[in-house]
Amino acid sequence: MNESTFLDICHQASTALGLPEPERLGRDGRVDIDGVAMVVFFDELTAPDQVRCFVDLGPVPTADGEGHLRQLLNFNLFSVHPASGVCALDPVSGHGLLVFTLPLPDNTTGAQWSQALQAMVAQALALREAPAEGSTQARVAA
Repeated sequence: MNESTFLDICHQASTALGLPEPERLGRDGRVDIDGVAMVVFFDELTAPDQVRCFVDLGPVPTADGEGHLRQLLNFNLFSVHPASGVCALDPVSGHGLLVFTLPLPDNTTGAQWSQALQAMVAQALALREAPAEGSTQARVAA
């Protein structure tokens, strides 16, 4: 895929999602969907057939921090499908990240891209809502 086509599908996806600035995703590589911030990297020269997405899970709480970090590591261990993403910790912000490397074939449509964005956001929201292993919330749920 070339840069121009990627910009087009980003605009189409942003419009389909009802984002206030449909050109922002393609132009800046940044988008906020349902309160979930995301950064998208596409490089036509080095990887024209894929896109890297970094989805912000928010700050890792200091209370029960060990449980939250364990939860991120468990997610990595048990999510064996490449489209599931990988959890990471941003050393600068202290935020958890969900990192995806998605295939981007030349025939990708704006509708397919918007569905992929929505799926990543849904996964991030589910991880945000899951209580940390070992937390009071997790013990009550058990």
